[in-house]
Amino acid sequence: MKGGTTMKAIAAMRGQGGFTLTELIVSIGVTLVVILAGVVTYLGTIHSWEGTASLTRIQREASFAMEVMVRDIRDASSCDISAAGDSLTVYFWTGTVDSVIAVYYLDDQDRLIDMDGTVLVTEVDSLGFSAAGSTVNIDVLLKDEMETPEASQDDQAVLISSTVACRN
Repeated sequence: MKGGTTMKAIAAMRGQGGFTLTELIVSIGVTLVVILAGVVTYLGTIHSWEGTASLTRIQREASFAMEVMVRDIRDASSCDISAAGDSLTVYFWTGTVDSVIAVYYLDDQDRLIDMDGTVLVTEVDSLGFSAAGSTVNIDVLLKDEMETPEASQDDQAVLISSTVACRN
């Protein structure tokens, strides 16, 4: 009798030995969807990180350049702006004559340069100076083109403006 019970159990298990082809295809499909969702999320996070890092970098560079120019203009007795409004010469009264203490202009490689040839900031899209009396307005627009297929969507731009009065 024992042998007959064992044979019945073995016969009953023969139909439950593994997965059907349909079950296997469905489980592989679900696994692929989960993996694909993870990859898309990861790539989106990386893209967002790069955009934020780029924006932070150009904001930092723009702030530095603006601080340098503002410091020189505050110490100035007068400023001279080019007719095009894209360069600035800063003068300081020494008691007998005006001495040039700073010059700022945009070169042909879109870099903001001072009179010593020092590059203050790169990737300048536009630079504008204007004046009203002894007050100088500065507008610097920086752009960072990330050179990706979504160029119109992921480029970063920062416009930084300041109004400064010559104090001397």
